[in-house]
Amino acid sequence: CPNGFSGVGGRCITVVDRQMNWDDAANECIKLGASLAIVDTPAVIQGLSDFLGNNYKGFDAFNWKIFRASMFLDEICAFRNVTEAKNWAPGEPNNLGDEGCVEFRRYGEKFMFNDLSCSLKNCLLCQLL
Repeated sequence: CPNGFSGVGGRCITVVDRQMNWDDAANECIKLGASLAIVDTPAVIQGLSDFLGNNYKGFDAFNWKIFRASMFLDEICAFRNVTEAKNWAPGEPNNLGDEGCVEFRRYGEKFMFNDLSCSLKNCLLCQLL
């Protein structure tokens, strides 16, 4: 991976440690020549959980690519396996209050999926394509 990106689960990932809503996060990744990270396989989920747990102990949640329901329905269908993943936090997804995005959130020692409003701000995970 180039400078500023780390190899995680076979992908080149960088963390932007400024909090942004989902739309701003997607645009910030584009500025880096990347996209929001695609967290779609067990290897990437485990790799990111380990990487974030070891290197970003003060951070609790990150925006990533899948789920912006009103804008990317085709991508949600393409990554349907994410909705079937076993990495959801207990009781999630629950769509409480129109939660159309997903964050990768720390729960104890590992990171899990949680649905949330796309307007809420998190740090972000960008991936080189």
